[in-house]
Amino acid sequence: MDIYLKVNSGMNRLGFQPDRVLTVWQQLRAMANVGEMTLMSHFAEAEHPDGISSAMARIEQAAEGLECRRSLSNSAATLWHQEAHFDWVRPGIILYGASPSGQPTVISPIPDYVR
Repeated sequence: MDIYLKVNSGMNRLGFQPDRVLTVWQQLRAMANVGEMTLMSHFAEAEHPDGISSAMARIEQAAEGLECRRSLSNSAATLWHQEAHFDWVRPGIILYGASPSGQPTVISPIPDYVR
């Protein structure tokens, strides 16, 4: 079974604290039924120009010593923080044409493409 291991990078909505990730990762890796593992997080303030700085530091701490895929970018980070794209992005609300900051975006809603 493939697993996404969530890091609490500051949003405080689920996830392991960065200093616990290595231990949890090693415990999961030791399980025979665990397949590929991806480190993930969700940025609390990616709509701000410097909104991911402290979160990225926490994620780097959590990922230290791990060779893993990363999925960090929510809608705002997908739009405005290319340095956080890594392996997977998760463009949630922007797929429906809504802006994570309230500002206009260049993204058209998915329904426009499937009509």
